[in-house]
Amino acid sequence: MAAKITQADKQRQVERIGVVFEKAGISPVGGRIIGLLMMAEPPYLTFDDLVERTQASRSSVSTTLKFLQAEGLVDYITFSGDRKRYFQLFASTWLEIFKDRISSLTDFQQVLEETVALRSSQYPEFNQTLKEVSSLYGDLEEKIKKTLEDWEKKRRK
Repeated sequence: MAAKITQADKQRQVERIGVVFEKAGISPVGGRIIGLLMMAEPPYLTFDDLVERTQASRSSVSTTLKFLQAEGLVDYITFSGDRKRYFQLFASTWLEIFKDRISSLTDFQQVLEETVALRSSQYPEFNQTLKEVSSLYGDLEEKIKKTLEDWEKKRRK
């Protein structure tokens, strides 16, 4: 028999999600909002719910929601006859965001290659380090793209 999941368990998970997103560059409030929306049942919360549960100021939550919406991480829905906005994760765009991040690997790798080509041979150790990092980024991009292709094929089955 599985252990009963408590509200404290859910709150710890919200905080854990928040920390993961904070490490990825999202503000602490943004990370908590994402965590709350991941754990919410039904999978949306009002602005007031988010203010109460994050224990952040209204302006901080508002600013953070605008940022998360601009990043394509969060969106809102409305219900007929209800003037409130219900915020939800826009998880369907996360794959596209991930693909955009992969293309930034390509851009960085190309910049590294161009930089090495333009540098003098006066500092060979540093140049070699740049070449190695460029090679790593190229390999990562190739493997990630292959993994995505395999995953998308499997998903379509």
